[in-house]
Amino acid sequence: MPDTSIDVDSSHSPLPLRIIHLEDDADDAALIAWTLRTAGIQCRITRVTNEESYSAAMRMGQVDLILSDSNVPGFSGMAALEMARAANISAPFIFVSGNVTPEIKNEALQLGATDYLSKDHRIQLVFLAQRAWQNKADS
Repeated sequence: MPDTSIDVDSSHSPLPLRIIHLEDDADDAALIAWTLRTAGIQCRITRVTNEESYSAAMRMGQVDLILSDSNVPGFSGMAALEMARAANISAPFIFVSGNVTPEIKNEALQLGATDYLSKDHRIQLVFLAQRAWQNKADS
């Protein structure tokens, strides 16, 4: 079962963006939710902290965006990316991590990640989330 859900509400869109966020640090998860909220992105974030809750959230379906830390205790972001692709989830997959090196970023992109961002530069996430939100509104 997913660990938590956070509604980030705004009147700017008729369609909430459904996000799975793999993140073990509650403060980092709250900061990401706050970043999206202040950008006016309406979304429903399901925060998960381990492989079991991540898998359960994916089985619930209806995912528009996946955000992932690169490493949570006992589970890696790369494994989460592979699970999403194996489940044929076509939602953008964005790493938001404190550990960004060119080598890790390149590997993630080669495996199908949409992007790999530093938690310190999370403003870039706003633009990527807006693109996913627009794609959802257009479909």
